[in-house]
Amino acid sequence: MSTPRRPVARRLLPGLVAAALVLVGVTAPAQTAAGASSGVAVGAFTYVLDPQQHTATLKGWSGKRRTTITVPGKITTRGATYRVTTIGRAAFAGPVDYVLPGRSPVPATKVSIPSGVVSIEDYAFYGNRITSFVIPASVTWIGTNALNQDEIAGEAWKYSLRKVTFRGAAPQMGELGDYVCSPGGCGYNGIAPFGIGNGLIVYYPKGAKGFTSPTWAGYMAAPAGSKSVPTGYGSHVGDLDVSLDREPVAGVKVTASLRAWAVGGKLSPKPTTLTYLWQLRGTDGTWKKLRTGKSVTLPKDSAGKVLRVLTIANGPGKRSAVLQLRGVRTVLHAFAKKPRPTITLPSGVKKAAVGTKLTAAGATAGKWSPHADSVRYRWYRNGKAITKATKRTYTVTAADRGKKLTVRATATKAEYGTASRTSAALAVPKKR
Repeated sequence: MSTPRRPVARRLLPGLVAAALVLVGVTAPAQTAAGASSGVAVGAFTYVLDPQQHTATLKGWSGKRRTTITVPGKITTRGATYRVTTIGRAAFAGPVDYVLPGRSPVPATKVSIPSGVVSIEDYAFYGNRITSFVIPASVTWIGTNALNQDEIAGEAWKYSLRKVTFRGAAPQMGELGDYVCSPGGCGYNGIAPFGIGNGLIVYYPKGAKGFTSPTWAGYMAAPAGSKSVPTGYGSHVGDLDVSLDREPVAGVKVTASLRAWAVGGKLSPKPTTLTYLWQLRGTDGTWKKLRTGKSVTLPKDSAGKVLRVLTIANGPGKRSAVLQLRGVRTVLHAFAKKPRPTITLPSGVKKAAVGTKLTAAGATAGKWSPHADSVRYRWYRNGKAITKATKRTYTVTAADRGKKLTVRATATKAEYGTASRTSAALAVPKKR
């Protein structure tokens, strides 16, 4: 896949703003080009018109929603004809009340997209009951969650998208979802254009540029006519996500597993085989396979790249699926130098005793390379954490007599994996 067509700031910030507005029940205002007309009703739909380019962005229904969506190739209004080139953000999003508060609870079941449409924006057809899309060769961009049918109010993952058929070369897509930030850091949310992929297959013309088989953009894919539509694994697949046993840090071995983040999350029936496909996204936007299996050792030069973990289920029988279960992470850098702390006694003191103040030395923020943003400490007695002993210093108590004390220093830094080192043990004599 080629480099995304939009600069990062332009592609991500509107999504973040809109997401924030959704949380408070406000719909983001339409962004229009200079001279464009906003909210012009023509027939069943409303449009934003660009009189300079004579193009139109379809923004949604002008009145009552219908179960069949037929997008026109051209419209005529105000004495001029406009080509419909864009299906706008959330134009036909279904009855998912937390995305579009107050919208009519009428989901669409069929859609027709004409040649000439170039862009299908984020959430354009999200949350309906459309099982199949045919994408014309003119389409060059499909946004986050644009065709995702996995969620509909009160009926999550019951009406999954089954088939997407392309008529031309592979478009560029918002494969990674929105870039979101939280107190824990920033990263992609892993919500791809077609949803989870439970029982979904992508068909493309044989030899069409940009497509790959057996997977493309994280979904099952094959040349048109080569396979039948697969069967998925029940209605609770979306209640699962990919869990990693540790932060993905360059040079470190990472193991994946599935966990239920909501009650009832499962694959039904249970697959005969279940494994994981590990991929890294290059600077050119293409995905490179690392390996297939439960674990992978991330390359030392992978820091800063996007890691995707796809879940591959097969059997029983002809059931199969490539699932996107939020397995997207950014690979973190590793500290080049990880100093081991040492326990030091006060000047002139040779042995630890009750009341002795111990200090963890040699692992302060400036000792790590690169320098850590912060260093946390935890003291242990015979390998067990001591309650409230989380400072750089620790005063020996009567409970420590005859025991061995250690201290662990844990360093953190933005875009780096958390790293810890533990000191050698210091024995506290039994006698006073």
